[in-house]
Amino acid sequence: MPGKKNRIYNLSLSLLLKNLAIYYYYLGKFLILLLILIIIGALFISVFDHIAFAESLYLAFITATTVGYGDFTPATYASKIVAVFLGIIGIIFTGSIITITFEAIRLTLKEQLSPEEIEKLKT
Repeated sequence: MPGKKNRIYNLSLSLLLKNLAIYYYYLGKFLILLLILIIIGALFISVFDHIAFAESLYLAFITATTVGYGDFTPATYASKIVAVFLGIIGIIFTGSIITITFEAIRLTLKEQLSPEEIEKLKT
């Protein structure tokens, strides 16, 4: 019986990477959209706050990735609205990455374990 439990931990790395690649291929389009939204948000922040594009791009990026160092903050209400929008988009993107990663792990387990073993894991 110990051999079956060890089997759970001996996931095939190549199978996991294959499953991740399948899901991340579709996520790539979402990533491109996120980058476009960050650049557009940076343009708006640059215009609204009258700051250099590099600084507004930095602000937009750290806001969208939900890091938020606080060294740059939006000055106008319009740029604050853009920052909130970027933060929400960043949270959605982060949640998507986590969901896709766990789905790939679930699919890998499903491909490697029998239905009986999966039921035993649920209990």
